Amino acid sequence: MSRRKRIQLMKITINGVSVEAKECTKCNEIKPLEEFSRHKDGLGGRVSHCKCCKKIQYQKDKSTIGERHKLYYLKNREIIKQRVKEYRIENKEYVKQQHKLYYEKNKTKLKEYKKQHYIQNKEHYRELSKQQYEQNKLQIKAYKKKHYQENKQRYQELGRIWCIQNKELAREYKNKWKKRNPETVRLHKLRRRAREYTLLDTLTIKEQKEILDHFMGCALTEKREDIHFDHFIPLSVGHGGTILENMVPLCAEVNMSKGNKNPFEWIKTRDDIALEKWDKLVRYLAMLNNMTMEEFETYVYWCFENPNEIEIEESEEDTV
Repeated sequence: MSRRKRIQLMKITINGVSVEAKECTKCNEIKPLEEFSRHKDGLGGRVSHCKCCKKIQYQKDKSTIGERHKLYYLKNREIIKQRVKEYRIENKEYVKQQHKLYYEKNKTKLKEYKKQHYIQNKEHYRELSKQQYEQNKLQIKAYKKKHYQENKQRYQELGRIWCIQNKELAREYKNKWKKRNPETVRLHKLRRRAREYTLLDTLTIKEQKEILDHFMGCALTEKREDIHFDHFIPLSVGHGGTILENMVPLCAEVNMSKGNKNPFEWIKTRDDIALEKWDKLVRYLAMLNNMTMEEFETYVYWCFENPNEIEIEESEEDTV
């Protein structure tokens, strides 16, 4: 029986630089240590076979090695996971740097692989994305909102370009969105009209809901269908605006009847509306404006006596 050859570290010169080396016990070639994989118990902290020999051996026994590794992993799954987790925690910055270097080196290949993998597993990714969204809904919404605010101009420009390039699709999306969000659409119209008159337009969806919850329908008739949001002081007067302190819910008939008239003069023509309902409405608006009922009535008369006239083409609907 032949004795095992004793391998020792040596120095060799490569391109004029002296480096540590050793002989591969497989191919018997002397190679620098960097051509051997790391191993804490090996000579020079490296394994005995060079990377080239390891690769040849792996290709030769690929299926057997793969099966052996798979069985070992299944048998020791939890231990391996814990070991990997601990290593990543202890070497966080190093692992991060290695991932970054690997990505930069293989960017094109990784992108193509991810693309193909997504195409082949589209349903799985959609389900996974849905689960992640449900688990992190609040954080995702907060991040998106913050990112949009920080990049608002860019998003608006991208949206404008997309709409120009996809007119039919944009129109379809817009119509669907309007059907799903009637309250928001109504609010946008109210606020837009206020801006046209250079008046305040701070009313929110939440405030709209608060108004409806307070009156539970039309403020003067208690009807609960076909409710319009009315500007108590009409926009055409040039005062008030689309703000919480100037908005009241009225049924369509009452809203059209009031129009752009002085509400305190208009109510005198409506014997069918109970005065207690009217008083409740005026008290509510006076409170929001930090006034007494008498002070609020005086203020409304003053607005009509001192209008800020702005020439705007308006429909019958926009006069309220």
